[in-house]
Amino acid sequence: MFKKIYKHLKNKGFNVYSIGQHQGLCIEPFLVIFEKGPLQTTEKNIIKDLFEIYVFYPIGQYSKVSEYKISVESVMDEIVGIKQAYEALPILIDDEKQAYFTRLSYYENKQIRR
Repeated sequence: MFKKIYKHLKNKGFNVYSIGQHQGLCIEPFLVIFEKGPLQTTEKNIIKDLFEIYVFYPIGQYSKVSEYKISVESVMDEIVGIKQAYEALPILIDDEKQAYFTRLSYYENKQIRR
């Protein structure tokens, strides 16, 4: 799932990283993909494969953060089988990266064999 999402976002022009890969301050918008792993469901033989996309946007450009987040959501909607799991976090400040930050959560249902 990680590779599929990474390639899709990269092909759409986003700066995409795996967790722990980005170094330094946020000088341009970027995304970090974090795989949370499987979650059991009440449906027989179905699990939800959860992952999150952390959205970073340079501090001082607050008026553009929402538009950027919406563009990420729109591109994610293009991937068949991927659904938004939760509402996005409110926009927060990451002091370490000097960036605005929010989190988008998604899942994909997967059939398991027993």
